[in-house]
Amino acid sequence: MGLAKIISSSERRACAAKSGKNAGNHLLVQVLGACFATVLFVSPDGAAAAQYRLDYKASHSIYGDIGTYTNVIETDGDTTTVTTALDIKVSILGVVAYRRSAHRVETWMGDRLVRFQGTSLLDGKTIVLSGAAQGDEFVLTSPSGKVSAPASIRVANPWTTNNLKGDTIFSPDDGAIRKARLTDAGEMSVTIQAQNIRVHEYDIGLIGTAKHYQVWFDAVGTPVMFRVFDSDGICTFTLNGPRPPDVLLAERARNPP
Repeated sequence: MGLAKIISSSERRACAAKSGKNAGNHLLVQVLGACFATVLFVSPDGAAAAQYRLDYKASHSIYGDIGTYTNVIETDGDTTTVTTALDIKVSILGVVAYRRSAHRVETWMGDRLVRFQGTSLLDGKTIVLSGAAQGDEFVLTSPSGKVSAPASIRVANPWTTNNLKGDTIFSPDDGAIRKARLTDAGEMSVTIQAQNIRVHEYDIGLIGTAKHYQVWFDAVGTPVMFRVFDSDGICTFTLNGPRPPDVLLAERARNPP
C-alpha cells in the first residue's frame, strides 16, 4: 500500500523514480534545504559505498527566510544511514520569537526502518526520541512513553520516493504517529535557482488533521522542494544548489571520480 492510497490515474508512475528522503511543530512541521553534492568513497571492508548531501533553504509565507535543513544520505550495501540537521530561527523586530534545532539519524535495511535516534531543541526544551525494529513492529520511545507502530512506518523526511510507501508516518520532532493519505498530483515544472526543472508532485495529508505536505521529485528521484502547510502558514524547503541536481548526477555518471 502506498503512503496511503494513491488518488490518481497516474498510479503506475507513482514510484517511477528510485532514490533520492521536516521541520517544525506549531510554527512549522516535520518534513523537510542549500547545496547538493555527491561523493563516492571506499568503506573499510573494501565495498563501494556512496554518500550525497541535500541542503535546503527554509522560507515561511509570513516570516521569510528562516533557516536551513540538511540530509546526508550514506548507502553501504543494503544499509542506508540518513543524518538530518535542522536550524530554524524566526525573529520579529530583531527579537527571536521561535528557535528550533535538531539532529537525527535514521538507519534503514533495504526498505525497512531499523533504528532512529533524534534530539530536538525547541525554545530551550529538549525532546529525545529513539526507536528500533522489533519483530514485525517498530517500537518508538518518546517523552510520552513507548508505542508500537507497523514495521512499514515512515519518517516525515522525504529524502527518497520510497518514503511514499506505507500509510503510517511519524514526526521526527515529537514522535507523533499518524495515518497518512498520498495523492499523486502528476508531472509539472518548478523553478529552482532560476532554472525550470521537470518534477513529479505528491501531496501527503495527515488523516484527522488539517496539516499536509507537498513534495517534488526530479527525474532521478531527488526531492528538489517540499512544502508544509499548517495553521501558522506555509513553510517551503528549496534545494539551494548552483545547478539542478539531475544535471549534477548526469555529469557524475559521465565523469566518475
